Amino acid sequence: MFATWIFVPEYKELFEQSSRCLDLDAKLHDVDKIQKELEEELQRAASGKEMLQKELDSITRQYRRLKVDACVEAVRVLKKEKATLSKDGIKHAQEIKALEDAMDFIDNHHFHVCMRMIENMSVQ
Repeated sequence: MFATWIFVPEYKELFEQSSRCLDLDAKLHDVDKIQKELEEELQRAASGKEMLQKELDSITRQYRRLKVDACVEAVRVLKKEKATLSKDGIKHAQEIKALEDAMDFIDNHHFHVCMRMIENMSVQ
């Protein structure tokens, strides 16, 4: 009985339209599924970005603390070195001046310049 009404032109057209509707409905279901998956992925990415930002902030704070600690230690070492050189008087005037310059740089937050200066002094 099913096969007989397909051959009636009006029914055939309705059958084809309903078949296309079912195909479109299946495709729409696939699109909805893909959209849901993309939204979930976007949510995971947003959470990951938030987590990475927190980690970056933490690393930045640690870096700043280490930088300050290094500056404080560098000043301590420079003052000790200056005191040692000062005992020898004029003989080390140039080194004392270099140490004072290095401490000035640290005070002015030129940490990297100071570290290069300290490295250069230790090479000499």
